[in-house]
Amino acid sequence: MRSGDPPFVHYDGAWKGHRSSLHFVHIERVSTRKRKYNWELSPHRHRDLHQFLICQSGSGEVAFDLQKGTFAAPTVISMPPLIVHQFAFAAQSKGYLLTIADSYLKELLPLVHAPHASDVLQHPLVLDMNPHARLWGQIESAIKPLNEYVGHEFRGSSAVIVANILMVLEGVIRHPASSQPADRDPGSQRARQLYDRFRALIETNFIKQWPVSAYAQALAVTERTLHRACDAVAGAPPLKIIHRRSIIEAQRRLLYSPASVSEVGFSLGFQDPAHFSRFFSENVGESPLAFRRSRLG
Repeated sequence: MRSGDPPFVHYDGAWKGHRSSLHFVHIERVSTRKRKYNWELSPHRHRDLHQFLICQSGSGEVAFDLQKGTFAAPTVISMPPLIVHQFAFAAQSKGYLLTIADSYLKELLPLVHAPHASDVLQHPLVLDMNPHARLWGQIESAIKPLNEYVGHEFRGSSAVIVANILMVLEGVIRHPASSQPADRDPGSQRARQLYDRFRALIETNFIKQWPVSAYAQALAVTERTLHRACDAVAGAPPLKIIHRRSIIEAQRRLLYSPASVSEVGFSLGFQDPAHFSRFFSENVGESPLAFRRSRLG
């Protein structure tokens, strides 16, 4: 890599050590999930990374916020930071996961020259692509050089990487489903902004088990205003959104930590193990122990 080129970083299997202030870019094949995670990626979020799933063949499921749905190739999914999400792929699916530091993405967006580009990428998108349309051809043609150049110190690789990232971004931003008329309504924008602030606040306080009133106070709005914003954006009341975040974290800790059910409950702010079990069962449909045993054996 020539001096002066931005430091593109190749993901080597662990997010630890990356610096979002760098021009962090990583790309990997979906097929690596077969070996690592049995075609599934557990619920997780990225604090400062934006992820694009480009599904070229096969199908899968995606869950984020309170939404869950299926997708079939060709599909592009755009997932911004702080959104808890989960992917599951059908066996033999093909495609790529492209991950970019959010700070770097914001540097590149002005080069796309598209109105509302930053607004579009603030929210999760599941875009069904027309396999014969120009936008899909553009995205597909950008993926191969990205896969070849990211992580390699080829001369001029920075320019190649930037050019192809821009092709992906343009394909996403200019997709017809990326710009809905409602998004331009000032009321809808205010609701989305309040909802996004609420979600960010949940990430730092859900373990404290704040009531809705505490969130409203911290956001300097009434509970009614917060309720209206959540209903408009997510179709659910604030309490359900808070509970959903706790449940996702409980599932993750039950599957990926050696802690007992009681210890998981304590770590999430439940002082009474019985209360945690009731809460989990009411929201998931089975007890924490049954959930863990059915998936881990």
